[in-house]
Formats: sequence, C-alpha cells, structure tokens
Amino acid sequence: MALKKYSPILETFMSYLLPHGPITARAMFGGYGIFYDKVIFASVVEDKLYFRVDSDTQQEFESKGSRQFVYEGMRKPVAMPYFTLPDDILKNPKELRRWIERSYLISLNAKKWGKKRR
Repeated sequence: MALKKYSPILETFMSYLLPHGPITARAMFGGYGIFYDKVIFASVVEDKLYFRVDSDTQQEFESKGSRQFVYEGMRKPVAMPYFTLPDDILKNPKELRRWIERSYLISLNAKKWGKKRR
C-alpha cells in the first residue's frame, strides 16, 4: 500500500503504525490526528507522537519518561490526555500493537461516554 504524502516525520511514524490496522492520519490544528478505524487515538505535534491516556495508563507512560501534551490556552496552560510514546515501544511491533489497542479503546470509551452526557 502506498503512503499518502505526509511530512517526513509523520511518514516515519506511519510506517510503524500502518501494519497494525486501519490507521489513517489527517492534518489538524497545526499537527496531525492519527485514527484507528476513524477514532482518534494519537496525534503528532511538533514532530512528537502522542498517544491517548486515561487514569489507568498515565502512570505507565510517566514511568517510561513520557511527557504530557500541554499547550498555551488563552489564560493558562492546558494539559491534554495525550503523552509521548516511548521510543522503545515504537520500535517493538508486539508492544506497539498493545499500546495502540489500549489508546484506541480509551478514545472509544471517551467518545461513548461523551455521547451519554449530551
């Protein structure tokens, strides 16, 4: 399968991610959203790959030295539920699949929860 033309760093990340399922990317907010079966589970911002976390997985990301995605809001910094993916995970296909699945399920559950609140 030929890759769409992305930035060089996104092409690199996608080369690792694509073998693990129906994964796509699209430009969003100056970076890229990464989707699994049309559900966003990761993003690329300023050449860093971030995966969605929840209260159960955040500690594992932090223990591996991951950094949270924080941007400058209008009045104060805004912390998002995304942490950098550790390099050793990106290059380990078996572990990468597990981390993709977890982040996808976290996003899927957040999406369902959000619909229930409306």
